[in-house]
Amino acid sequence: MRELPQRRVDALGVETNFYHAGETDAEPLLLLHGMSTSGDSFRELMYGLSDDYYLVAPDIPGFGQSDNTEPYSLDHLIEWLASFIDQLDLNPLYLLGHSFGGILASAYTLSYPEDILKLLLLSPALLVGQRIPPLARRMGQSRAVTGAGIALSRLMLERQIRIQFHEPDRMDDSIWDRRRTDYSRARASAAAVSAVASVDLTPRLAEINKPTLIVWGSDDPILAASQANQLEEFISGVQIHLIDSCGHVPMIEKKDEMVKISREFIQ
Repeated sequence: MRELPQRRVDALGVETNFYHAGETDAEPLLLLHGMSTSGDSFRELMYGLSDDYYLVAPDIPGFGQSDNTEPYSLDHLIEWLASFIDQLDLNPLYLLGHSFGGILASAYTLSYPEDILKLLLLSPALLVGQRIPPLARRMGQSRAVTGAGIALSRLMLERQIRIQFHEPDRMDDSIWDRRRTDYSRARASAAAVSAVASVDLTPRLAEINKPTLIVWGSDDPILAASQANQLEEFISGVQIHLIDSCGHVPMIEKKDEMVKISREFIQ
């Protein structure tokens, strides 16, 4: 599948790279990627929906081709995202977040509910902060940790880029080239882990009053699909959709089903 077109914009002083597809006058759908990846992880989904929507997938600061930022905190990322949305004049919009991006999407919806029409979360890491002990949370906020990167040996890297898929042997080899590139550009992985460790959004999730859909791969090896049902306790009226025989990246591994689910929910 051909590469997505890219542009750059200054958002809160951060030179931000983003991928886009569709017509600019169509309804906007903004997509936030997960840990150690980039906006390119939504390539298949964006092309699948580009006939109906204007899709924008920024590289979150410190990932992909976007500059890094400090302090690397959830609050700061929310304000970066608000600036990015203003720069592109996207609001109101549909918002989708995957894994780490699901935390940012949820936090942004809580901070700027007037910007959001509907919220779509793919395997969101919303329960991670709740399960981190207070001491570990404080350690995660230290400059020694947040300033570090995550270095992987070649063997570990090859394992890491495949472990998120339920059936990696069925994927095209071009997927692995894209994943390797994303990992090589993920300078803020350790800082993002610290940002997740420092906050627990669960006490505020009941405040989300936008139509919300959570999609999860039934065989997710990173975040167990059982967390979807747990999140029903926090988000009123949330819809849950489990995709069979799917790992942590449904927008790649089950791209056709994700296009159908997304279109039906948004419409």
